[in-house]
Amino acid sequence: MALKMSMCQFSVPLLMPHVNNSQSTLMLWALRDIVKEWRPYSLSESRGFVENHIVQAKIPFYSFVRLQNCKSQYLHTQEMKGGAIKRHIANGLAEVSWYLPRGRGHPDVFPDPIAFANLRGNISESLAQFTFLFQVSTATFVFLDKIEKEEHEILTSLQDAKSKLFLVVNRKDGSAKEDLESVKKTVKELDLPKQCESKYPNVNVVEFSEKLSAAINKITVGKPTMNIENMLNKAVELGLSVDECTSDDQKKTAEKIVKGIRVQKIPDYKANSFLCKALTGKGYRC
Repeated sequence: MALKMSMCQFSVPLLMPHVNNSQSTLMLWALRDIVKEWRPYSLSESRGFVENHIVQAKIPFYSFVRLQNCKSQYLHTQEMKGGAIKRHIANGLAEVSWYLPRGRGHPDVFPDPIAFANLRGNISESLAQFTFLFQVSTATFVFLDKIEKEEHEILTSLQDAKSKLFLVVNRKDGSAKEDLESVKKTVKELDLPKQCESKYPNVNVVEFSEKLSAAINKITVGKPTMNIENMLNKAVELGLSVDECTSDDQKKTAEKIVKGIRVQKIPDYKANSFLCKALTGKGYRC
């Protein structure tokens, strides 16, 4: 499914939350079949290209998250039909997509490939996912209107915040003074004077996107790269599960299934195990 979604240029799940967002799984195995090709700026003259499994590609990785009170239209789709409906199952889901340059003759926004992750919901409700994304990312952009006390504690507890954390403030007409003060307090404590960007009401999405893209291009120079395959250890360290890591119980269950297949003929096994198929063969509808 992830491969088909990627072929259709959709973002694909990177961190999949469990029921009630109590746990999350790094979808490493699900992404392994995705192969991409691109032409970085360095190969534009020779017309060559790079092809690689996307989980093995060492490229910059940027994450985008939001705080609880952020109502920025840049991140939300409230003007769309059904856009204001409250989410019930997507909170804690982190999606990943890739920008892959095409080389000379094309208006590439970025000269080299870049991965972008987006965390659904706010960081307070998905702290493990946010911590993981922050630690594996080249940089993390936090969209906000104001910063609550709990969020302030989360942000100020981050290591390497000065080099990896960027705040994007949604400035609205009539913003409360205390809202702006909460942002200034956090910026001062983290020493982020050059890493706090404001989006004003008179700036449209296209203009702001161009400004953000320019900032990302500037940040990328000289920054370390990351591949998704190497995120496995960090996921385990933070208590996240990984889809290609199996527990003893899972192995025993798989062995039991295989053992059951071996002692029966395949048609008999299907008839006994796949109830829906068996009933369909007898004229029932599942």
